[in-house]
Amino acid sequence: MQIIILRSEKEAAARVADLVAEQVKKKKTSVLGLATGKTMIPIYREIARRKINFSRVKTFNLDEYAGGDSLRKFMERNFFGKVNLKEKNIFFLDGKARDWKSECSLFEGEIRRAGGIDLQILGVGRNGHIGFNEPGSSLKSRTRRVRLSLSTRHDNGTRFGYALTMGVGTIMSARRIVLAALGGRKAEIVGKVIDGRTGSGVPASFLRRHRRFLLVLDGAAAGE
Repeated sequence: MQIIILRSEKEAAARVADLVAEQVKKKKTSVLGLATGKTMIPIYREIARRKINFSRVKTFNLDEYAGGDSLRKFMERNFFGKVNLKEKNIFFLDGKARDWKSECSLFEGEIRRAGGIDLQILGVGRNGHIGFNEPGSSLKSRTRRVRLSLSTRHDNGTRFGYALTMGVGTIMSARRIVLAALGGRKAEIVGKVIDGRTGSGVPASFLRRHRRFLLVLDGAAAGE
């Protein structure tokens, strides 16, 4: 695990944008794993500002609410509509799929056909969830439907009780993982990710087992 602490949200977002730019420059056909949430907004804004060529890049988003499409709309508004990704290269779980098991299986298959995820960008929930892998999620879990905790529903301001999400095992299969945490509200969980016991109680703690895991923080999230 490598930890980078920057003074401000702007600097931290710029560092994550640097990593995305470096990845795409190195491999024009890169496969990126993407996240949603407030942490991602300044990051996507910075990436879009740089005019990176995404014309041959494929993306896979972590999750979507079961029965909804609000996270897809978030991505359209904050990222997809601002860069030159091709529609055919955007892969997103269909929250409205009637057969969620088939949808999740197809999504896993698309990741395999793409050759796996080169760079996975993550945020972290205050209870330690990554994607929507809530406390209790297994390290071996794959893309599936999950029940959202009350704390996650409250923090996200959502009425949905379930979501489709990449599993912890799916996330851990990425060749490189970057977790960004911004703001003082994330300081407590960041401490557990860095120094706490590794296990399903804090799913993000599993990331310490990944050989290429980078944690990017601003000063507030680092408790400074």
